Amino acid sequence: MTGRIIAVPYMNYPAFTGGARNSPIDGANLNRVFPGSPTGSVTEKIADYLTRNLLPISDAVLDIHDGGKTLEFVPMAASHVLDDQEAEARNWEAAVAFGAPFATKLVELDMLGMWDAVVEDSGKPFVSTEMAGGGTTRPSSMAITEAGVRNLLRHWGALAGDPEPSPQRAAPSFLAAAAEDEGGDDDDVACAAARLAAGASQSRLSASGRWGSQGHPVTTRAPVQAEAVNALLRDAG
Repeated sequence: MTGRIIAVPYMNYPAFTGGARNSPIDGANLNRVFPGSPTGSVTEKIADYLTRNLLPISDAVLDIHDGGKTLEFVPMAASHVLDDQEAEARNWEAAVAFGAPFATKLVELDMLGMWDAVVEDSGKPFVSTEMAGGGTTRPSSMAITEAGVRNLLRHWGALAGDPEPSPQRAAPSFLAAAAEDEGGDDDDVACAAARLAAGASQSRLSASGRWGSQGHPVTTRAPVQAEAVNALLRDAG
């Protein structure tokens, strides 16, 4: 191995131990408070430490996510559409090198307070992932993640050799969030990895939060022929 690997098993330990997205201490979502503050709440201090201490000594960043308890994603590596086309191409090449079954390039509508934006604004290479979800960790997703980490370390020059190729499909990013666009309760959602023809029903939502729309579900449809990259899951609790 060349260089040093800094591994952070969980960026927000209080939230991790509580099995929640937000910290049980201050109620904050770490990935919405970056770059943080050294005089802020616990979560803001964590964000500040990562921004001012770990990021400057890093040459590249891999951020491993999954869908938590409420989302089921197909295993994928992701990069972002950026104003800096050279950085965009570099990060996309790294996302593909990760070797997950799917690779997607995301257009984030609002990156305020996100770790992704802090890393990309610093000019460091950045790759994110979504590895299944549904409140579970599976041998299959673990195997993809472990192989992907090795592939990315090879791609970035920390390990000798070339990334091991794997069959991949590009997954359009808009389908990852389209089922939530209207807000409300899910009634019928396309399964993750389902093939969708252009115009096919992707989800049916009861937009109960909008006056005059109660009882009139809104159907979202796939704009083009594509594959669904996630599914919204009902809360069993």
